[in-house]
Amino acid sequence: MEYPEKLFIQKLDHLIHANLSDANYSIDAICLELGISRSQLFRLVKEQTGLSTSLYIRQLRMNRAGELLGETSLRISEIMLQVGIESPQNFTKYFTEKFGISPTQYRKIKAENASIIAEEPTLEAESPNELLPTAEAMPLEPPPVSRLKRRWGLGVGIMILLLGLMGGLQWYVSSSSSSEAYSLAVLPFKNMGNKASDYFCEGVTDQIHSSLVLLRGLKVISKNSSHFYSNTSKSTQVIGRELGVSHLIGGTVWQLGNKIRITIQLVDVAKDQTVWSQSYDGQTADIFTFIGTLSKKVAAELQQKLSLTQRSQLDRVPTRNPEAYNAYLQGMYLVSTRSKEKLEASVQKFEEAIALDPTFSDAYAHQSEAYFSLGNLSHIPLDSSLKLTEQAALAAIRLDSQNGLAYALLASVYRDRYQWEQANTTYQIALKHSPNNALVMYWYSLMLRNLGMLQQATQYSTMAVELDPLSPVIMSGHIRNCSYSNNQSLLKEALQKGELLFSNSFLFYWSRGYHYLHEQRYTEALADLQKSQKLTQTLKGVDAAIAYTQARLGDRVSAQAYLTRLPSTPENLKFRAIALAGLRDKEGCLQTLEAMAAQGEIPTDLKVSPFFQFLQNPLRLQAVLRQFNLLTPPSIEIL
Repeated sequence: MEYPEKLFIQKLDHLIHANLSDANYSIDAICLELGISRSQLFRLVKEQTGLSTSLYIRQLRMNRAGELLGETSLRISEIMLQVGIESPQNFTKYFTEKFGISPTQYRKIKAENASIIAEEPTLEAESPNELLPTAEAMPLEPPPVSRLKRRWGLGVGIMILLLGLMGGLQWYVSSSSSSEAYSLAVLPFKNMGNKASDYFCEGVTDQIHSSLVLLRGLKVISKNSSHFYSNTSKSTQVIGRELGVSHLIGGTVWQLGNKIRITIQLVDVAKDQTVWSQSYDGQTADIFTFIGTLSKKVAAELQQKLSLTQRSQLDRVPTRNPEAYNAYLQGMYLVSTRSKEKLEASVQKFEEAIALDPTFSDAYAHQSEAYFSLGNLSHIPLDSSLKLTEQAALAAIRLDSQNGLAYALLASVYRDRYQWEQANTTYQIALKHSPNNALVMYWYSLMLRNLGMLQQATQYSTMAVELDPLSPVIMSGHIRNCSYSNNQSLLKEALQKGELLFSNSFLFYWSRGYHYLHEQRYTEALADLQKSQKLTQTLKGVDAAIAYTQARLGDRVSAQAYLTRLPSTPENLKFRAIALAGLRDKEGCLQTLEAMAAQGEIPTDLKVSPFFQFLQNPLRLQAVLRQFNLLTPPSIEIL
């Protein structure tokens, strides 16, 4: 169902496009057609787009001008009239503000693009599968080496452009007289070329983000949240407000055969103003010459701005083997899909990359991530998953002692093996090397919650939410942390944001349901858990929580029926314990927990879970907690 606001924008767009060639088409005429006042129109447009009415109309005019320049042979003077701009000076000014280049340059590059497509029909004739538009279309064979070399040349070019970006950013921040804490988000770059360049745009965004997160003291929003602003029509001020940042980085990518152009802009959100920009133009064959030239120019600026460690990290090239890099990028795409088949395929792609370049640390690290996901999603046995995760993570660390992701995954292995002190130390190393990694902070908060260190868990999940505000996973864990720690102010804020942003996510209702269980508000808990169950039919944990809640509401028949149909297998012991806890079967619950402990496992958050609070820590429960080093908190220092 479409919302009235969206219908309003659609009708407004239709009116503007219908009168686009009329330079005298006025805001008053729009108000008359829509039956609203100028102030109402301004308010609605501002709320939906972040722009004034006149700027929004101009944006639609320029969008159409870009389409006509690229798709027709009309003269620029004719296109001006078709989009309702009478002054050549104004047209050039507005167009350049929108696209970063003049109308003449724009048409020239579009023409070159069309010529290249005509000369290289394979790009059009090949299946779009190679371009990775969807997980299902993922190719299993690398593309021809000629294109691989072009991709690799771009990768090296990006690294050099990043040095310029880092220098410009450091200069801008250090030159400001304000004591304001700076924060930024890297928005998905816009592909200004043909469809094949989509692949490059993702690489540009990822590498820029990965470099910026190395800057300590700078809040950098997670790629997960920034991704939601791909192809958005929202203004920089609206995006900045929604993400809670002072600056945005964006840009464009043109890839035309061996020709490459990348532009980057740093925008001050409050001023809605570009404060720094840089571009890279060149060919693959010249990229290494460009490296030396630009590196020398940037070195003086960076020498006192970045530590030696940061400089070495920025200079690091992940691999010099183009075929290995391509297999790695394919694995990266696959690992994000989370399905069993795609995760297994990603493992093979990373293995392929490693075979081509045995020194490729990042390939080992992301292979470790794939193994970890396979186990945590119950696609393979957890023991096997942890062993494979550990092996790949250690291999990555041996090759690169500053690989933050590898340390985080190794720490998660220690956590799942109840080796708390090792996990704590390793998480802190991971955060040292990846200070802006929201996922690492979130994983760390889960370990602290396991230990009953609820205030510290809430501290880290709060930081994770700030860095990745649009992640339902992180928000759901944060809600539980706030609830269990009884931090009412943070909890209220998290619940409000969660309901606003994630009303279609089973994770939100699952977590809010657990919050209600913590407060013994069983009717509300059951309603949320059933919503979560409706949104996902695959999580046994939700079913067990529903059985628990039904029992607490007096519906013992439903809880008993759940236990009857639950298969008597080792992996179901934790769900059995939860249902027995709801029935207040103390003896049965303790026996089940002891049976789990005998197999080397306990329910997640046993120490703080609302399910097991009724046991009131008897000697038998203490024995289980002691077995997993949870009775007395380990000696852990928090950063």
